[in-house]
Amino acid sequence: MFNPDVATSNVEVHNSNFKLSIFNSSWSTSRVHIYCVENDRRLSTINNPTFSATTSKIVRLVPGCWSIYLIASGFGQSRRSDSRSVIPNEDICADVIQTMDVRWGGCPVAN
Repeated sequence: MFNPDVATSNVEVHNSNFKLSIFNSSWSTSRVHIYCVENDRRLSTINNPTFSATTSKIVRLVPGCWSIYLIASGFGQSRRSDSRSVIPNEDICADVIQTMDVRWGGCPVAN
């Protein structure tokens, strides 16, 4: 016999995704890695972000991850961003500038 109280007890359903949009102003950037601050686990990677355009990706948050940082890499170099808090369903934007430094916010409205 099915008992809905037993079947759903201790089960939490969350949409734990967020959208990350990267505006790439750097010819040198070939990858942007997304990491969780709390455990340094890589959550995802954006490969070959389009130069002078916005590239977006849906990223899944792992349990216990409330902040992220980005690492822009290419041509044997890498730059780590400052960390930023993130919540599920949030739209986040970052700009990778020519020096491969990352600034939070700053994507154009178009895209």
